[in-house]
This record gives sequence, structure tokens and C-alpha cells, in this order.
Amino acid sequence: MKRLSIKVSSLLGRVSALGLAILGFAACSEEQYDMYGCPTGTFEIKGAVTAESDGASVAGASIVVKPTDAAHELSNPVLTDSKGNYILDQETNPYDKVRVVCTPAEESGLAADSADVELKYLKDGKKHSEWYVGHAESTVNFKLKAKAEPDNDTE
Repeated sequence: MKRLSIKVSSLLGRVSALGLAILGFAACSEEQYDMYGCPTGTFEIKGAVTAESDGASVAGASIVVKPTDAAHELSNPVLTDSKGNYILDQETNPYDKVRVVCTPAEESGLAADSADVELKYLKDGKKHSEWYVGHAESTVNFKLKAKAEPDNDTE
């Protein structure tokens, strides 16, 4: 009797294991898969920086890109060349809107400026990833004004 009980118990264990295996495979389909990570995209922002007063190129101005809703920077600063031109390429989380900040050298006598830019990402075929949203390009030109003179009137 004891021997029969062990055989039945063993048989029930095997049938249960087989049933669970079949249920496990049946629950999976070809369309389900897990992905881990964050969406990414690339953007290129380029332009020129000039002085509003005379249209002269502003060399050495720092250009950086930030999200409009946060203070952290999305890119390392780039400096304008001798003709005031810059190109900033970056791969990051895709933001629909960013702020481009231009900070001229202190000795230029010009005030910093910024511009908000909407980025439209288009698939470019360069990357083949479920998480890659595409590439966005924008041109942002700055015409910097002279710094306001401090008001030294004391009465």
C-alpha cells in the first residue's frame, strides 16, 4: 500500500510539473518581450552668435543646452569659433523642448541670452533600436545686446 502511494504521488508530481510547464509556455507569445532602458535620441543645434550693435562675430561664447523644465545641462558647453559659429551634437533622452543658452566671455561687454527650441525627432535609419526615437536638427542664431550699465545714482 505504501509503495502504491509513493508511485501515485510521484506520478501526480510529474503530471503537475508538466501541466505548469505547458501553462508557462502558453502564457508566452511571440509579441511579448521585455525591454529595459530609456528612449534616446540625437540632436544637432547649430547657429551663429553676433553682436546686435554692429553685427560683429562673437568668438568664445559658451553654448549649452538644458531642458526647459530643469536646471541640469543636457550637453557639455561648446565655444563659438572665430566667426561666431557653433555646432552642438548630443545623444540624450528625447526632450520635445529645450533651452539653448549663450553666455559670452565677460570681457566682451555683451549680455547672455537664451532661446527655447522645439525638437522634432525623425527616424534616420542610422540606428536600429526600439528605444531610439530619431534625430532632430535646429538652427539658433543669437544677436547679443550690450550689458546694461549699472545704475550708480545714489541720493
